[in-house]
Amino acid sequence: QPDVESSLADEKTYWAYYPTTRNIKNAIRNLFLAFHIFPKEHPDAVVSAGAGVAVPFFVAAKLFGVKTLYIECFDRPTLPTMTGKILYTFADRMIVQSEEQQENFPDSRVIHPIF
Repeated sequence: QPDVESSLADEKTYWAYYPTTRNIKNAIRNLFLAFHIFPKEHPDAVVSAGAGVAVPFFVAAKLFGVKTLYIECFDRPTLPTMTGKILYTFADRMIVQSEEQQENFPDSRVIHPIF
């Protein structure tokens, strides 16, 4: 984490509560964090390439009328991630990185490996 902190030293940052994967307490805390951030920052869009922190921020984005884009991670070519399954139902746009992944998310757009 020190590398991340030094790389972002000149950027405005908000740190989410961790761990996020299947941790209801931190999901709720991150939802409240999103409710705190959105009125201050007025984002045009929320883009995520995965992990549990995406879900509460996408929920907040929907409530604030902010567009969302989810990119399914490449390392799961045949089985969808839990986050992908949840966000597919309400993300404005879903991006996958292979045709195999698109079988799980029929309305997604394929953009070949980007990560």
